[in-house]
Amino acid sequence: MIFAKAILRIAIMVSAVIVVFPGAIVFAANPSLEDQVVKILTVESSRGPVKAGVLEIRYFVVDNGAQITKEELQSFEDGLAEQLNASLIREIDKSGKRGILSIIERDRLDVIFKEKMLQVTGLTEVTAPAIGGLAGLDVILLGTVRGNHDNSTTTIKVIRVKDGEILGMAEHSKSRKKLIDNVTDVHAHSTNGLPLHLAEGGTVTFIVTVEQGNPINISLMTSADYDKFNRDKKHKQLADFEAKKTKRYRRSAYLVEGEYVLVLGDKALGVASHQKSDVRVTAYVEPD
Repeated sequence: MIFAKAILRIAIMVSAVIVVFPGAIVFAANPSLEDQVVKILTVESSRGPVKAGVLEIRYFVVDNGAQITKEELQSFEDGLAEQLNASLIREIDKSGKRGILSIIERDRLDVIFKEKMLQVTGLTEVTAPAIGGLAGLDVILLGTVRGNHDNSTTTIKVIRVKDGEILGMAEHSKSRKKLIDNVTDVHAHSTNGLPLHLAEGGTVTFIVTVEQGNPINISLMTSADYDKFNRDKKHKQLADFEAKKTKRYRRSAYLVEGEYVLVLGDKALGVASHQKSDVRVTAYVEPD
């Protein structure tokens, strides 16, 4: 279970694209994974509006001794599919292609699959188009992730439903460095600051979980702002990092090199509150 939760933290970003199918699209630059897929779908939309959906993303553990159950693996794979689905919708909105391109929500697909009693695990590019057709899709996306907690490669195949042609394939390999991994005490009605030294810029992901205790607030600030915070309890909040009264928190953002502090604030309320909270904090960076 611990392994499954840890693996769910993998962020899907792109570093390289390899196309091995005749007629498929080749990218010379290194755009995001979502941008690659949208470009492939945009070319396909010259034939008319395209309705696409993420059918399945499969995960294959490589060189990792941790045990993972079939149920945990399925939950992880579903989480990756939902993540890609949501990020593709955002990318289409950003690109101004809404109306030409559409990504069907995972919830809607799941309802269709259930109504038609369709099996959507273990699909291949041979069997998947038929499933996509029954779901009313023009294009389907099949993905794989191979690797472990710290290193992985994500591959997405974009397949036309009516004839099974693979329109393109995007591949991303990523690695990350761990910055923090410990459990800290946060006493009731107080705060605890965890220093973070970032030697180089990159995408930093924080995972904060209350293992026992009260809900907490989380803030990320520079070291200079933390000094001000200790003096007058005011600081400039870095974008999108504040969370109100939560027991589990995950956030990723690009940060430049420098000194930061992750501030955990206990939100004990009432006589039934704990005197302190045990909070596990993990942070890692994917360098530029």
